[in-house]
Amino acid sequence: MNYSGARLTINGSSGGELMGVYVNSGSVIHNGGKVSTVSVSDGEYSLIGGEVAGGHIASGTFRQSGGTVSGDIDLCYNADNIYDGTYIISGGTVTGDIKMGNGTLTVSGGDISGNIILDGGTLTITSGTISGNITVNGGTLQNNGGTITGHIIDNTGSGSSSSGSSDSSDKKSSHKKHTTASADYDYNEETGLYGGLVDGVFAPTTMIPASAYPKFNSFLVKKIQGAEEGSTLSVNAGPWTSINKPVADAFTEKGDIGLAIKYTQGGVPLQVTIPAGTNLSEQLDENGYIGFPKLARLYGAAPGTE
Repeated sequence: MNYSGARLTINGSSGGELMGVYVNSGSVIHNGGKVSTVSVSDGEYSLIGGEVAGGHIASGTFRQSGGTVSGDIDLCYNADNIYDGTYIISGGTVTGDIKMGNGTLTVSGGDISGNIILDGGTLTITSGTISGNITVNGGTLQNNGGTITGHIIDNTGSGSSSSGSSDSSDKKSSHKKHTTASADYDYNEETGLYGGLVDGVFAPTTMIPASAYPKFNSFLVKKIQGAEEGSTLSVNAGPWTSINKPVADAFTEKGDIGLAIKYTQGGVPLQVTIPAGTNLSEQLDENGYIGFPKLARLYGAAPGTE
């Protein structure tokens, strides 16, 4: 449905869903029902109730005060990132990922469990709950409030947490102790691993070094390669929610060990055990990663422990 009128109201129906709504001007009010795709080139789309399964925001405004966004949203994301659209979240839930190339994302309420990838534009948080990860590759992040239980991963080159200090006067030490609202924990620069879990749950920092994730994966490759035949290697993944291709390839090539990964999802400690002989390389996504939730679907997840 291409819409360029003054005002359209979607109240839902008992006979399925709208496959797509394309807003070129005017305003659309969504009170109920499901829309598979929303594209806002100009004008305004207001989600008050119902579900949007994904969409694209270019130069217009997408307001969410209720309802659910269950799929991924691209905000001003294209080859040139020339658009300057706006996504305002004041209520409802977002379970899909939000990818920003430019424009403005304002979070003043609601519950976001999907990830936010900030490649450009401005993300401002004043309230609400974000349990997904925020990856900062560019643009501006203004964290003025709200509850962030996910992790903010800074890939812009700052390379350090905004909280915490060294636990030793020895500058050569590879361990740094950080303080959060809930606990102290240690970060090992050599391995990329974190300790100091609270009741088995990782206590996130405000900012995680960008170098930590590849170090964690490199460390895990070495542990796999050196593991004893017939053993099950156990690793606590700390803040991480995936492994990369070198880890998958190393485990597949090793072939004679199991791998037990402890991680947290939504604040819940879990453990997934991958049987020996598994070809993990076949499970990589198009970007060369395997998420722990996918591993849990394939091999089952048990309650984690400290």
